[in-house]
Amino acid sequence: MRSIIRILLILVVVALSGWGGYLSMGQYQNDKFGFSVRYPGHIFTKKTLPDARDGIFLEGRDGLECRIYGSWFSESIRESYRNVLRWEQEAESRISYKVLKRDWFVISGIHKGGRTLFYQKTYFRKDTSVTMRFVYRVKDKARYDSLIPDMLEGLHF
Repeated sequence: MRSIIRILLILVVVALSGWGGYLSMGQYQNDKFGFSVRYPGHIFTKKTLPDARDGIFLEGRDGLECRIYGSWFSESIRESYRNVLRWEQEAESRISYKVLKRDWFVISGIHKGGRTLFYQKTYFRKDTSVTMRFVYRVKDKARYDSLIPDMLEGLHF
């Protein structure tokens, strides 16, 4: 009997170990901009689809937010990167990390007041971009920092 219980426990641990042990996965497909994303449904308990059909807004516990959206862009990736930096600086955010590559950029930091963090990664392809932007409380940093790479891995564009 003990060996059966032990085997069942091992199976449960193995089943939960994929995708950071997330219990339930949600899926969002955007045909307008050609991307899809998987997200942990038990963490993001509320989802909103904008009328523009450009993406999804996910909300979780403790003020966790994730916006994933596509857009047509008329500016270069460098201009878009500079515009996001300028927007964050005008909002008096403290930029802690930024990188610009050939077809993507990342900007992250702390919002004015020091209570919330943000992380934005934008991908570019032809005349389309897809952005994933997270906002969460500084005190939840340890809890949600591991979520970002998992969700970025689940984004297909």
